[in-house]
Amino acid sequence: MNIVIYLIIILLLAIWALSAEKSVLSVTQSGKLLEDWLKKFHWTGAALQKNLDLPRYKFFSDLVQVLLSLARQWGAQYQQVFITLREILNQDLQFEKQLKEFIQGCWFQMVLIVCMSWLFIILGTSWVDIKFPKSYMVMIGAWQTLGMICFHFGILYLKKRYLEGLGRFWKSLICLRALAETALPRSEVVRISELKNLDECYHQEWVDFKVKVHHLGQWMLSSGQSPLKEINYLIEELRFLEKHQIQSFQKMSHIYKFIVLVIFFIPAYFAFLFIIFSNLGTMF
Repeated sequence: MNIVIYLIIILLLAIWALSAEKSVLSVTQSGKLLEDWLKKFHWTGAALQKNLDLPRYKFFSDLVQVLLSLARQWGAQYQQVFITLREILNQDLQFEKQLKEFIQGCWFQMVLIVCMSWLFIILGTSWVDIKFPKSYMVMIGAWQTLGMICFHFGILYLKKRYLEGLGRFWKSLICLRALAETALPRSEVVRISELKNLDECYHQEWVDFKVKVHHLGQWMLSSGQSPLKEINYLIEELRFLEKHQIQSFQKMSHIYKFIVLVIFFIPAYFAFLFIIFSNLGTMF
């Protein structure tokens, strides 16, 4: 009976880990397809047809659609903007690769600890002939399962906490950069760039930068101009903020992983040892 319970738990862990890994791989693969698409794209009349097979990846696909729509409408070409977009996309893919490797390592550690814990429980109770209460097995299995659930949703929360605003800021600034030298009214430039959506980035890390972007938009509306130098400066500042936010996310993720392992996984092993020695003490 113990072996059956053990195999069921391992199977559930494998299914959970594979599903999490599959979702991460799917996201990364879509980004690589979009990167290849941008490499092959060229600014000709045929390439600007409306029914383009554009891979979907985060905010990048929507931004490319906006630029292509503007090119069809105004006949402009945004080669330099596309190069900047490819650089940002490449950096994002590198981050997703690091995140995938981190998640793989975490799952490996958790599954390894679970396997060792249950192996000790099964072999220990068989060799020492100590009855390990089934209620304890259920509690340990439930506690470890809860740990995996907490880890999964905790990483999602941290990613949202530190990186959610990046997409909106990049979309707004790239649109501003692309439309800076067009004849469009500045009010239309601000509308297309969706500066109002930046108010949804409410986390403290983005407050100062959000104020700068809003001040730029207000100045454009009042002066009727687009300060290209200021836009390029904000793009470079956003690159710095992106690196800082990624580093903060990685640091907090490692701390959170350690906390999950200490609270949900390692205690199961020590609980088993405590029960073993307690029973041995009563035997003698």
